[in-house]
Amino acid sequence: MIAIGVCSFLLASRHALDGIHRPTTPELAVARSRYGVGVARVDGIDRIAELNGDPVCDLAVTAVRPSGEAFRTVTRQVLPLVRLQQFQPGTTHAAVFLTDDGPELVVLDETVDRRHSLPDEDASSRVPLRLREAHTLVRHGRRIKPLLPTSRSGRVWRVALYLATCSGCAAATIVLVTPAATPG
Repeated sequence: MIAIGVCSFLLASRHALDGIHRPTTPELAVARSRYGVGVARVDGIDRIAELNGDPVCDLAVTAVRPSGEAFRTVTRQVLPLVRLQQFQPGTTHAAVFLTDDGPELVVLDETVDRRHSLPDEDASSRVPLRLREAHTLVRHGRRIKPLLPTSRSGRVWRVALYLATCSGCAAATIVLVTPAATPG
């Protein structure tokens, strides 16, 4: 029963938590030194789930790399509930880029006053939209994919793994709960 509950939770939360990886402080320090700190303006915020009492939000941002390249993207982040007001549309933040060429970034809760480097809100629609590749995470500047594909093609493998896990848990429960037969 527990295995069925765990598998159901994993299936239900898979989409809401897709792509969430908050880099550790050392990873952020390496990304800052390697790719630099840019500027991001929050254009929209969509609260999609909750994780440990903190909202999981999709932030639509217009970002500018230190090199001057501007683009729009959507990033999914867990935002502390007490700092949620800081991420309202129109606010400008420091952004750490996690790769040298992709749209993966972390919007920090550090506000910046560098509006001059960002395109006007009216001109943002002319800035190219760059979205991260679905079902990928960035670790140490590299994009990684899950072991089991999360697309339609990996459904058979996921169902087989869930069934094997449920069967193994059920067998372990039966073995542990059934009293041992005493000889004789």
